[in-house]
Amino acid sequence: MRSSILLVLTGLIAACSSGGQSSGSATTATIYTTNESTQFAIQPQQTFQPQTVIPDLVVDDSISYQQIEGFGAAITDSSAYLLYSLPEPLRTNTLQQLFGKNGANFSMIRVPISASDFSLYDYTYDDMPLGESDPTLANFSIFHDMTYIIPLLKLIKEINPQVKLIATPWSAPAWMKTNQNYFGTYNNVIGQLIDEDMSTYARFLTMAMTDYEENGLHFDYLTVQNEPLFAPDTYGGMFMPANQQSSFINSYLAPEFIANGITTKVLTYDHNWDHPEYPAYVLGNLNQASSQIVSGTAYHCYAGDVSTQSVTHQEFPDKKIFMTECTSGDWAPNFGDDLVWDMQNLFIGNLNNWGNGATKWNFALDQNNGPYVGGCTNCRGLITVNTTNNQITYNVDYYSTANMSKFIQPSSYRIASSSTNPNIEITSVKNPDGQIVSILVNSAESVQNVVLGWKQHTINLNIPSQTVAAISWY
Repeated sequence: MRSSILLVLTGLIAACSSGGQSSGSATTATIYTTNESTQFAIQPQQTFQPQTVIPDLVVDDSISYQQIEGFGAAITDSSAYLLYSLPEPLRTNTLQQLFGKNGANFSMIRVPISASDFSLYDYTYDDMPLGESDPTLANFSIFHDMTYIIPLLKLIKEINPQVKLIATPWSAPAWMKTNQNYFGTYNNVIGQLIDEDMSTYARFLTMAMTDYEENGLHFDYLTVQNEPLFAPDTYGGMFMPANQQSSFINSYLAPEFIANGITTKVLTYDHNWDHPEYPAYVLGNLNQASSQIVSGTAYHCYAGDVSTQSVTHQEFPDKKIFMTECTSGDWAPNFGDDLVWDMQNLFIGNLNNWGNGATKWNFALDQNNGPYVGGCTNCRGLITVNTTNNQITYNVDYYSTANMSKFIQPSSYRIASSSTNPNIEITSVKNPDGQIVSILVNSAESVQNVVLGWKQHTINLNIPSQTVAAISWY
């Protein structure tokens, strides 16, 4: 049995005359804690005291790093269908819990362009009968998305106008691919974008950006291809090696975006941490046109290590880095273990390795881990929607992600922070309003007694096992 929530902070309110704090005033810290027993449990405000010991955790807001843009997950076709189908007032209440200021305040959404593995059925915006093509894109339409995806995104934007949108295609239409099939691999033939159709596909993606814009939804980012080094044989996918992605961006996508006034920025790669040479090749070969639209790299969590992001940053320090997909599932049933892993890798680890934001996979799946057309049959959404009784379950994935989005505001900046306790990991930011936020996690199976220091003042913390603490002050 995990120990009950206990957070003891010592100190009495006293006049502070050193370390940058104003004379005659004291700085108080507000603390929220989350673990399997309780989530977002508010603790009494406590006061920083003049430092008398060497702190285990140090926060220094005089040193700043990258800007943080947001946290969230994906509104897949399946997630949109489940959320939009909820009866009122449950739908509004659930969206408020996800995106409202008094809820998780999620601020970033990944949206598949056409279907993904989590869709009601396979489709693209320009499907044709086998053997036929549509080089003028006369058949192009986002009609499918008008039913519930776009209406849901509009509802979300009404709740949180700051939400940023990332678009990601899983596959070009089958007639543009070498295997003439929507699947990544069909009849043992790997599907790749036909070179002669690169110009048409660039127009396809441009039309997707434009049509969404005409419906009041602006995509802030577009990743060129979901998992370009994987060609699945049960759902949509498309193999796209680095040299082809480089050529596609430089010669087709960038000129098309610029000619049509598309302000959406492009992210390279969108696959696992284990192949940093892929984004390095694309970013290292940008021409003048593509340099205007390519702003960084997207990574997934399924192989490799988050420290890869620092390698990419060191090579391309002016480019952004986003963690755009990671999912838990039935294979990871332990709340505490999942919470700690997410914080160490997707959130604290992500920010400390130059990440500008993070999105997990599905916002919502049903009680059968779907709907899905292929691929993962036991993945878990941030929430589970039971379609038999409309019961909503908030999973550990919700709580790990929300421990970032509830406290870290968009346009904040990471500031310097460090830990000498091997069981405690920490990241810190300064929000636009000047508030300092430290997010830390105790990965140990025991309570950790630590001292947090800031400007020659400290607070003492007793952090239970497998617990996240969000500490904020001005």
